[in-house]
Order: sequence, then C-alpha cells, then structure tokens
Amino acid sequence: MLPNPGFDYLGQFRSMRIPIVAFLIFLLSVAIQAQDSRSLEIGLYNDNWGGGFTSIYDDLRTYHLQVDYEKRQKLRIYGRVSFLTNRFDTDSSHQRSLDEWSAGVAVPVFKFKQGETGIFWLRSGLLARTSIVGRSIQNAVHDLLDIDEPNLPYYDTDGVHPSIGYQLELNLLDMPLSNNSSMTVRLSHTLDYTHNYSTIASINARMTRGRPGHEIEFSPGYVFADNQLENNQLLRNVLDAESGPRLGIRVNRNRIFYDFQIFPEGGFSYGGIGINLLRGKNSEGNIDPGVGIRGSVLGNSYGYSVQYSFLSKNAFNRNMSLIVNHGYHTILKKSLPVSPVVSAHASQITFGAEMQLLPKRESPRKIEPFVNLSAGHKFISLYSGVMPDEETISHHFILNTDQGVEVNLPLNFISKSWVPTFSIFHRLMVLGSLTPDKESGLVNPDNSPYRTYQSAVGVGMRL
Repeated sequence: MLPNPGFDYLGQFRSMRIPIVAFLIFLLSVAIQAQDSRSLEIGLYNDNWGGGFTSIYDDLRTYHLQVDYEKRQKLRIYGRVSFLTNRFDTDSSHQRSLDEWSAGVAVPVFKFKQGETGIFWLRSGLLARTSIVGRSIQNAVHDLLDIDEPNLPYYDTDGVHPSIGYQLELNLLDMPLSNNSSMTVRLSHTLDYTHNYSTIASINARMTRGRPGHEIEFSPGYVFADNQLENNQLLRNVLDAESGPRLGIRVNRNRIFYDFQIFPEGGFSYGGIGINLLRGKNSEGNIDPGVGIRGSVLGNSYGYSVQYSFLSKNAFNRNMSLIVNHGYHTILKKSLPVSPVVSAHASQITFGAEMQLLPKRESPRKIEPFVNLSAGHKFISLYSGVMPDEETISHHFILNTDQGVEVNLPLNFISKSWVPTFSIFHRLMVLGSLTPDKESGLVNPDNSPYRTYQSAVGVGMRL
C-alpha cells in the first residue's frame, strides 16, 4: 500500500529513478568492457547478517545493495542503494523510512612511487533520497520470512545532493609468505561531503593475509559522521549508529566474498555477501589456502552458519579436520509474543572436528558424506528497542552435530577451473542453560528458543 495516494510516484520514478539506474548501467557497461580490469563487485548487505556481534536492530540501514568497480590505479566507480528506517525512535513522529541512492567516481591525482607506496584519489558523485521501492521490498521479504512488517511512512520530500571528497591510501607493509601468499597492511583515510546531507570521514588500517582470491582481511578504524539534513531524525540516528570505532572482517574466496562491519560504540553491525565478476588470472583455481570455509543457510529460523575447517589430517583412512562453527540468527515472531513488541537474536560459536564417512582416495568423489561434532557457547538476547536489556541476555552451553553430504559441482559458466562444493545437512543442537534466571518469560512456550533439543536442515557451499 502506498504511503501517500496523492503523491506523484510515477513522476518521481521517471524524474529520478530512471536517470540513476541508467547512469549505473552505463558505468557498469564501461567496466565490463575494460581489458585490464581489477574487480567488479556486487554485494547485498543486511543488518540481520551482522554475524551476531551486536543486537540485530532490523532498523537504521536495514539493507543495501553495493556495486564497486576498479580499473587498477586508474579509475573507481561505486554505487549503493540503501533502505533506512527509524522504527524504534521514542518519538513516534520520527518513525519514518527513506530510500537512499548514491553513485560516484574516483580518479587518482597523485601516486607515490608510481602507486607502490600510496595513491591520493579525488571523489565526486550524487546522492538521491527517494520514497519508491525500499519499503515494498522489505515488507515482501518480511512477509515471506514470517517477520513483523514495520510499514513505516516515508518522508514527504525527496531530493538530490552532489558530493565531493578524497581518499588517501598508503601501503605500510607487503611481506611475502609461503605458498605464494603475502601479508599486507594498508592505511586509508576518506572524507566525503554531501551537500546539505552529511559529512563522513574515516580512517582505517586494512590487514590482509593470503593470495589474490583467497584472502582474509581485518580492518579496524574510526568513523566520524555528521548529519546536515534538517528535520530528519532518521538520518541522524543512522549516522550516529555508524560512527565511532569500526571493525571490518572480510573473507575473499574465489569469486565469492563476505564481510561484517561492526560498530561497537553504537551497538550496530551489518554483513554482506557478494560476487566479484571480474578477477585477475592469478586468483583462478582451487588452490588450497589452508583454511576451508563453508557458508550455510539453516531452516526453522536458525539463520546463518559459517564453518572454518583447518589442520586436515588422515585418521582411520578418512579425512578429518578441526572446525570452528559461527552461527547467528534473528528469532522469528513465532517464538515471541504478539504484545508487547519484542525483538530477539542469538549467536553461537562451537569448536570440534569433522570427518568424512567414506575411506579417503586420491581423486575426490562427486558426493562425499560427512559428520561433525562441536561444542561451545550460545547467547540469546531479547529486547524491546534497539538496545538489549541486560536482564534478558541468557547464556547456554551448546552441543552441535551435523550429518550430511557434500556435492562437487563444476560451474563452467563462472570459471572452468573452479569446482565449488555444495552441501546439505541435518543439524541437531542440544542446549544446557548456564543462566536460567536470565531466560525471559516473553517467549512462546510451544516454540521456545530456550528448549533443550532443537534441529534444522541446512544448505551451504564450501567457498
């Protein structure tokens, strides 16, 4: 249902949406035809995918699509479409939503030692705040996943804002390691001024280990963000949440990447997964980087799981490896009361081992059954606003076991040398409460997140 039946949505779509989309399509077409391209990344982000490092607001920058293209040391093109909400503001008149579209380019104006030690980039672009599709997409997804639909009204006015800024990058360390890998440390400082909208400055250190296409990155930093849009508490709250210390964690594996952005001071985080459509030749192939990663989606509202496997050995003529399982999810409304309005999320980390059930052989099988067992810690947090009440955070011992099969399936249309491994499995979880006095009574007793035995079916891909 449209928030304002008398508003000229068709006119707004024609006047603002089409030029922005056409501009992005033009930029991407130029990028795809470039001969010495470095990367073209498309990523989808959501605050529900923040890794469980903070509370899951389902608010503020609730989801966004991001496109980044770079022609090595010559040109950068970037675009982002975000949906912003302010559902938990104490003043109901500020409980609004906003679509945010931005695109821009960056060009190098100075290179230190031909770019070996650093580059200074100039940035320029446009940002449009609109009221067309963000809310409809969120409501459709929430309805599909059985999550409450905020259905917040849009602001009455839209607008376009030009932006200008710069980015300074310095290479502090580039140290070769074994197996054609390396460790690099880069320092980056960025400043973007968007007229009558915002000023955002950041500084961060990016520490990377691995080889192109098989890397893990840690990016600690600090963000300063100032709202300059009058009478818009929504943007002020978003920028406040995305200010202060920031930690980025990113994993690149073949063409796939995922990352978490964590703002501990504001108690906010989001995560994303995406694909690099253009990739250098030196990152092709299934080179073993020493750490296996399996990303999974679990049914029965158990969200997402990322498994890291390492120290693979031969035991009982079968392949065995140590594993770390990191799981996180929003607790859906079927486990929560209708009134009062309560949100909840859970996060867990377990340590254990995984074993293939069939004897090891030189050539990999198309289908490989496996089982694993791990144990660790899980916490469950219930809260009525954007900040959790400490009294509702409960801690649990958790025993976790997966039983399933992995399937090696070549995807020649993506890369002839990359054979990803898909998996389907059943997960059984056994919980033991460590803090029974912290378990909230505001749950559905027939589907309580605190119950001892829980299970789910998962599908995943080894990256």
